[in-house]
Amino acid sequence: RRVKPESAEWCCEACFGINKLPYGDINLELFVKNNKINIQNFNKHLLDNAFNYDKINGKLFFSSLREGDKIRLRGRGVTKQLRRIFNEMHIEPELRRSIPVLRDSDGIVWVSGVGVADRVAVDSNTDSVVMITVI
Repeated sequence: RRVKPESAEWCCEACFGINKLPYGDINLELFVKNNKINIQNFNKHLLDNAFNYDKINGKLFFSSLREGDKIRLRGRGVTKQLRRIFNEMHIEPELRRSIPVLRDSDGIVWVSGVGVADRVAVDSNTDSVVMITVI
């Protein structure tokens, strides 16, 4: 049995607009509201791909999965290792490094196909929302 080598780690700074990543493109779009956003108007899928820009610490950057990565997903109340989440989603180990992870200085903000971190989740006090679209 031949084992495929895992892809190399990668990292690049995120910007608004289209981000050209090693395994596809991701669009980041900033929406600023003068009045607070009514989160009841967003469906769950949108909330899994949106975050409160005002809660970001430092610069945003995309990277591959890193050893020991953990995320506390929006509304789940539990922190889990990404490795475990990927196991539950039946994602092959050799494909995991190709999945984009968005981070800031405090850690993971969003994982493609998984969702957004609870600490940056959109809520009724959110003024600035970043919508993430995988192209």
